[in-house]
Amino acid sequence: MRNLRSSLPILVFLTIALFSGCAKDRGLSEKALATVNGENIYLQDFKKELALRVRQNPSFRVSPETLNDLLDSMIDRKLIIQEAIKEKLSEEDRFVQTIQNFWEQTLIRDFIEFKNREFEKKTFVTDKEIADYYLKIGELTTFNVIKNHKKEIVDDFARRLSEGEPFDWDMTVKLRYDEVPSETFLSAFDLDVGKSDVYKDGDIYYLIQVMDRESLDTPALNDVYDDIKERIRQRKLYGEFEGWLQDKRKDAKIDIKDNMMKEVY
Repeated sequence: MRNLRSSLPILVFLTIALFSGCAKDRGLSEKALATVNGENIYLQDFKKELALRVRQNPSFRVSPETLNDLLDSMIDRKLIIQEAIKEKLSEEDRFVQTIQNFWEQTLIRDFIEFKNREFEKKTFVTDKEIADYYLKIGELTTFNVIKNHKKEIVDDFARRLSEGEPFDWDMTVKLRYDEVPSETFLSAFDLDVGKSDVYKDGDIYYLIQVMDRESLDTPALNDVYDDIKERIRQRKLYGEFEGWLQDKRKDAKIDIKDNMMKEVY
């Protein structure tokens, strides 16, 4: 029997050759929805990913907003893969052994771990941060939310709110500080009841108003100290990576074919 390790370089070569051949053929026959640093995101792949999302989540609603979110996630994946290849993570043994089935997933995961090791060198958590976090988990906050990709629309809702003009909010949610889904809502927790502000998270703008706060029973600080410290550390690492990714998006040459989106929606 042939040694498996001796076959791996051949496997890698054949896999890359297959991908390269497909890319050339596709460039002639398929429509590119977007390009990221010269690499295409094909309309056909976008449709497949959209169909997968719908199958996985029956409540998923196809709209211009959700389509833009999906395209953004595909662009982010493309940027991460490009950077991982630059760092030669695609040449490591662990990656080579999984290239057949999990090429992109493995490379993205390994690169995120690689960047987190870099960010950890400058990430620390203070006792004050832990104490402030502890105070906030003792409250259940109700938010009214408007979200849109266009800033002018969100700004107009903010104007209408300031002038007392009634309108329907996109959603009303109740959240504890330790349940917050994004950095946007973390900032909104600092608002007083009745106050509102406009936030930007990625390519989406939010108008968020604090409607109410309720007190909750919380365990002693000593009992949750380590857990809070780790949560804050993970949020800082996430924030560092998101900031890095946003910088990469600004520097990258991204060309989105808006007219192609009309073929999906």
